[in-house]
Amino acid sequence: MKKKLLIFAIILALLSTITIIALNFFGIISLRYYGEEIITGLPFLEEYLATGEQYDRLEEDYEELLQQYNELEADYEQLSEDYEALSQEQEDTLAELEELEAVYEDLHEEEMTREERMQNLVDIYSNMNPAQAADIFETMNEEVAVAILGGMEDRDAAELLENLPAELAAEFSAELQ
Repeated sequence: MKKKLLIFAIILALLSTITIIALNFFGIISLRYYGEEIITGLPFLEEYLATGEQYDRLEEDYEELLQQYNELEADYEQLSEDYEALSQEQEDTLAELEELEAVYEDLHEEEMTREERMQNLVDIYSNMNPAQAADIFETMNEEVAVAILGGMEDRDAAELLENLPAELAAEFSAELQ
């Protein structure tokens, strides 16, 4: 009798299982819903389990954060490219500045040499006989002659101008003012 009762219990359990599966399959009952209700209904598990709504919210938050991350990564890439371009531009500008400083130094040295030569000419004509210097000044470039006269002592320049023709002396004097 025990055997028959055991077989009857097994058959009854199988039929019940098949019936529940068939009802779930046709949508009459939802085993998932009942399972969630049972699990979330347990007080000690309630705070640890996320419901479908909470899961959806977390998934939306994750998607938002992922989108923000991708945007930030794109911004970072753009900023890196801009940084590289600016670094190259800075290097180019520094190289150009060094070139300009070298050119300035050369021009400054040339200007100093020109001033030294002019001072040398001023000294030469200051020490010359004013009549001889006047003969040379008559044929000299006006700009150079005025520069030399401007560098001379007033007394030496006056003596030289006295020996020049009146028209030329007047032109040089006007330029000196």
